[in-house]
Amino acid sequence: MPIQPVEKKTVVDSIVEQIRKLIIDGELKAGDKLDSERMLAEKFHVGRPSIRESLKVLTSLGIVEKQNDGNYISTNVLESLHDPLLFHFLLNKENFKDLFEARKILELEIVKLAINNINSEQLVQMKKNLIRTKKNISKPRTFTECDVEFHILIAEAADNYVLLTFLDTIRNLLKQSTIKLLSNDKMTRIALEYHQKIYNAITEKDKEAATKYMYEHLEFARIEMIKLNDQTIK
Repeated sequence: MPIQPVEKKTVVDSIVEQIRKLIIDGELKAGDKLDSERMLAEKFHVGRPSIRESLKVLTSLGIVEKQNDGNYISTNVLESLHDPLLFHFLLNKENFKDLFEARKILELEIVKLAINNINSEQLVQMKKNLIRTKKNISKPRTFTECDVEFHILIAEAADNYVLLTFLDTIRNLLKQSTIKLLSNDKMTRIALEYHQKIYNAITEKDKEAATKYMYEHLEFARIEMIKLNDQTIK
Protein backbone atom coordinates (compact mmCIF):
# COMPACT_ATOMS: atom_id res chain seq x y z
CA MET A 1 0.00 0.00 0.00
CA PRO A 2 1.33 3.52 -0.86
CA ILE A 3 1.50 4.83 2.72
CA GLN A 4 3.49 7.89 3.73
CA PRO A 5 5.13 8.56 7.15
CA VAL A 6 3.15 11.01 9.28
CA GLU A 7 4.00 13.95 11.51
CA LYS A 8 4.04 13.04 15.21
CA LYS A 9 1.83 15.93 16.35
CA THR A 10 -1.23 14.58 14.48
CA VAL A 11 -0.45 10.90 14.26
CA VAL A 12 -3.92 9.40 14.69
CA ASP A 13 -5.70 11.98 12.51
CA SER A 14 -3.08 11.56 9.78
CA ILE A 15 -3.32 7.78 9.79
CA VAL A 16 -7.11 7.87 9.63
CA GLU A 17 -7.04 10.42 6.81
CA GLN A 18 -4.58 8.31 4.81
CA ILE A 19 -6.72 5.17 5.20
CA ARG A 20 -9.77 7.14 4.10
CA LYS A 21 -7.92 8.47 1.05
CA LEU A 22 -6.77 4.96 0.10
CA ILE A 23 -10.41 3.87 0.10
CA ILE A 24 -11.56 6.87 -1.94
CA ASP A 25 -8.74 6.27 -4.44
CA GLY A 26 -9.67 2.60 -4.77
CA GLU A 27 -6.46 1.26 -3.22
CA LEU A 28 -8.54 -0.29 -0.44
CA LYS A 29 -12.00 -1.73 -1.05
CA ALA A 30 -14.90 -3.00 1.06
CA GLY A 31 -13.98 -6.38 2.52
CA ASP A 32 -10.21 -5.92 2.19
CA LYS A 33 -8.16 -7.09 5.16
CA LEU A 34 -5.76 -4.55 6.64
CA ASP A 35 -2.16 -5.40 7.47
CA SER A 36 -1.34 -6.43 11.03
CA GLU A 37 -0.76 -3.73 13.65
CA ARG A 38 2.98 -4.42 13.48
CA MET A 39 3.13 -4.04 9.70
CA LEU A 40 1.00 -0.90 9.74
CA ALA A 41 3.23 0.61 12.42
CA GLU A 42 6.27 -0.04 10.25
CA LYS A 43 4.67 1.44 7.14
CA PHE A 44 3.42 4.56 8.92
CA HIS A 45 6.67 4.93 10.92
CA VAL A 46 4.72 5.15 14.20
CA GLY A 47 4.27 3.06 17.33
CA ARG A 48 1.69 0.31 17.65
CA PRO A 49 -0.35 2.27 20.25
CA SER A 50 -0.97 4.94 17.58
CA ILE A 51 -2.13 2.25 15.18
CA ARG A 52 -4.49 0.81 17.79
CA GLU A 53 -5.98 4.26 18.50
CA SER A 54 -6.38 4.89 14.77
CA LEU A 55 -8.19 1.59 14.33
CA LYS A 56 -10.55 2.53 17.17
CA VAL A 57 -11.41 5.76 15.39
CA LEU A 58 -11.87 4.01 12.05
CA THR A 59 -14.16 1.49 13.74
CA SER A 60 -16.23 4.24 15.37
CA LEU A 61 -16.61 5.87 11.94
CA GLY A 62 -17.87 2.62 10.44
CA ILE A 63 -14.88 2.44 8.09
CA VAL A 64 -13.22 -0.62 9.68
CA GLU A 65 -14.72 -3.77 11.16
CA LYS A 66 -12.79 -5.90 13.67
CA GLN A 67 -13.09 -9.65 13.10
CA ASN A 68 -11.51 -12.65 14.80
CA ASP A 69 -8.59 -12.80 12.39
CA GLY A 70 -7.92 -9.09 12.02
CA ASN A 71 -9.31 -5.77 10.80
CA TYR A 72 -11.24 -5.38 7.56
CA ILE A 73 -12.60 -2.46 5.54
CA SER A 74 -16.32 -2.35 6.33
CA THR A 75 -18.74 -3.77 3.77
CA ASN A 76 -20.77 -0.55 4.22
CA VAL A 77 -17.75 1.73 4.03
CA LEU A 78 -19.17 3.91 1.25
CA GLU A 79 -22.04 4.96 3.53
CA SER A 80 -19.50 6.29 6.01
CA LEU A 81 -17.48 8.13 3.36
CA HIS A 82 -20.25 9.66 1.23
CA ASP A 83 -20.43 12.87 3.25
CA PRO A 84 -17.18 14.65 4.16
CA LEU A 85 -18.98 16.25 7.11
CA LEU A 86 -19.26 12.82 8.72
CA PHE A 87 -15.51 12.35 8.75
CA HIS A 88 -14.82 15.91 9.92
CA PHE A 89 -17.29 15.92 12.79
CA LEU A 90 -16.66 12.47 14.22
CA LEU A 91 -12.93 13.03 14.51
CA ASN A 92 -13.51 16.09 16.66
CA LYS A 93 -15.02 15.50 20.11
CA GLU A 94 -16.03 19.16 20.52
CA ASN A 95 -17.93 19.10 17.23
CA PHE A 96 -19.54 15.86 18.39
CA LYS A 97 -20.92 17.65 21.46
CA ASP A 98 -22.07 20.58 19.31
CA LEU A 99 -23.99 18.15 17.10
CA PHE A 100 -25.98 16.98 20.09
CA GLU A 101 -26.79 20.55 21.13
CA ALA A 102 -28.03 21.27 17.63
CA ARG A 103 -30.07 18.08 17.61
CA LYS A 104 -31.69 18.97 20.92
CA ILE A 105 -32.68 22.46 19.76
CA LEU A 106 -34.16 21.05 16.55
CA GLU A 107 -36.12 18.17 18.04
CA LEU A 108 -37.65 20.20 20.84
CA GLU A 109 -39.13 22.58 18.28
CA ILE A 110 -40.01 19.77 15.89
CA VAL A 111 -42.10 17.89 18.45
CA LYS A 112 -44.14 21.03 19.18
CA LEU A 113 -44.79 21.58 15.48
CA ALA A 114 -45.70 17.92 15.10
CA ILE A 115 -48.44 18.26 17.69
CA ASN A 116 -49.90 21.15 15.68
CA ASN A 117 -49.75 19.41 12.30
CA ILE A 118 -49.87 15.63 12.78
CA ASN A 119 -52.70 13.71 11.11
CA SER A 120 -54.37 10.40 11.96
CA GLU A 121 -52.38 8.40 9.40
CA GLN A 122 -49.09 9.69 10.83
CA LEU A 123 -50.21 8.69 14.33
CA VAL A 124 -50.93 5.20 13.01
CA GLN A 125 -47.43 5.03 11.50
CA MET A 126 -45.89 6.06 14.83
CA LYS A 127 -47.89 3.39 16.64
CA LYS A 128 -46.72 0.74 14.16
CA ASN A 129 -43.16 1.96 14.67
CA LEU A 130 -43.42 1.44 18.42
CA ILE A 131 -44.68 -2.11 17.88
CA ARG A 132 -41.75 -2.90 15.55
CA THR A 133 -39.31 -1.27 17.96
CA LYS A 134 -40.51 -3.42 20.85
CA LYS A 135 -40.28 -6.60 18.73
CA ASN A 136 -36.67 -5.80 17.82
CA ILE A 137 -35.43 -4.68 21.23
CA SER A 138 -32.78 -7.43 21.26
CA LYS A 139 -31.55 -6.67 17.71
CA PRO A 140 -29.33 -3.56 17.92
CA ARG A 141 -29.15 -2.66 14.22
CA THR A 142 -32.85 -3.18 13.54
CA PHE A 143 -33.72 -1.41 16.80
CA THR A 144 -31.55 1.54 15.74
CA GLU A 145 -33.37 1.71 12.40
CA CYS A 146 -36.67 1.85 14.28
CA ASP A 147 -35.27 4.50 16.61
CA VAL A 148 -34.23 6.70 13.70
CA GLU A 149 -37.57 6.16 11.97
CA PHE A 150 -39.48 7.26 15.07
CA HIS A 151 -37.71 10.61 15.20
CA ILE A 152 -38.04 11.09 11.43
CA LEU A 153 -41.78 10.36 11.62
CA ILE A 154 -42.13 13.14 14.18
CA ALA A 155 -40.13 15.48 11.94
CA GLU A 156 -42.31 14.60 8.93
CA ALA A 157 -45.40 15.33 11.01
CA ALA A 158 -43.98 18.77 11.82
CA ASP A 159 -44.41 19.51 8.11
CA ASN A 160 -41.25 21.60 7.74
CA TYR A 161 -38.91 20.39 5.03
CA VAL A 162 -35.93 22.45 6.19
CA LEU A 163 -36.10 21.14 9.76
CA LEU A 164 -36.54 17.60 8.46
CA THR A 165 -33.45 17.95 6.25
CA PHE A 166 -31.34 19.39 9.08
CA LEU A 167 -32.41 16.62 11.44
CA ASP A 168 -31.73 13.91 8.87
CA THR A 169 -28.21 15.28 8.35
CA ILE A 170 -27.47 15.33 12.07
CA ARG A 171 -28.88 11.83 12.56
CA ASN A 172 -26.61 10.53 9.77
CA LEU A 173 -23.60 12.12 11.43
CA LEU A 174 -24.48 10.33 14.67
CA LYS A 175 -25.41 7.02 13.02
CA GLN A 176 -22.42 4.88 13.99
CA SER A 177 -22.37 6.13 17.59
CA THR A 178 -26.12 5.52 17.85
CA ILE A 179 -25.69 1.91 16.72
CA LYS A 180 -23.00 1.36 19.35
CA LEU A 181 -25.05 3.05 22.09
CA LEU A 182 -28.15 0.98 21.32
CA SER A 183 -26.18 -2.26 21.48
CA ASN A 184 -26.72 -2.03 25.23
CA ASP A 185 -29.92 -3.64 26.55
CA LYS A 186 -30.38 -0.92 29.16
CA MET A 187 -30.14 1.80 26.51
CA THR A 188 -32.70 0.15 24.23
CA ARG A 189 -35.18 -0.30 27.08
CA ILE A 190 -34.86 3.33 28.18
CA ALA A 191 -35.12 4.60 24.59
CA LEU A 192 -38.32 2.61 24.02
CA GLU A 193 -39.82 3.92 27.25
CA TYR A 194 -39.16 7.51 26.19
CA HIS A 195 -40.58 6.89 22.72
CA GLN A 196 -43.78 5.58 24.26
CA LYS A 197 -44.06 8.62 26.54
CA ILE A 198 -43.43 11.01 23.66
CA TYR A 199 -46.01 9.23 21.50
CA ASN A 200 -48.61 9.38 24.28
CA ALA A 201 -48.00 13.12 24.75
CA ILE A 202 -48.34 13.73 21.01
CA THR A 203 -51.61 11.81 20.80
CA GLU A 204 -52.91 13.87 23.74
CA LYS A 205 -51.57 17.07 22.11
CA ASP A 206 -49.73 17.88 25.33
CA LYS A 207 -46.84 20.10 24.22
CA GLU A 208 -45.46 20.52 27.72
CA ALA A 209 -45.21 16.77 28.32
CA ALA A 210 -43.92 16.08 24.80
CA THR A 211 -41.08 18.60 25.07
CA LYS A 212 -40.29 17.43 28.61
CA TYR A 213 -39.93 13.79 27.58
CA MET A 214 -38.08 14.67 24.37
CA TYR A 215 -35.62 16.80 26.35
CA GLU A 216 -35.02 14.04 28.92
CA HIS A 217 -34.64 11.45 26.15
CA LEU A 218 -32.10 13.49 24.20
CA GLU A 219 -30.18 14.63 27.26
CA PHE A 220 -29.81 11.08 28.52
CA ALA A 221 -28.65 9.95 25.07
CA ARG A 222 -26.25 12.91 24.84
CA ILE A 223 -24.54 12.11 28.14
CA GLU A 224 -24.25 8.39 27.38
CA MET A 225 -23.07 8.90 23.81
CA ILE A 226 -20.42 11.44 24.80
CA LYS A 227 -19.11 8.94 27.36
CA LEU A 228 -19.00 6.31 24.62
CA ASN A 229 -17.31 8.64 22.16
CA ASP A 230 -14.71 9.75 24.73
CA GLN A 231 -13.84 6.11 25.46
CA THR A 232 -13.37 5.44 21.73
CA ILE A 233 -11.51 8.56 20.55
CA LYS A 234 -9.69 10.05 23.55
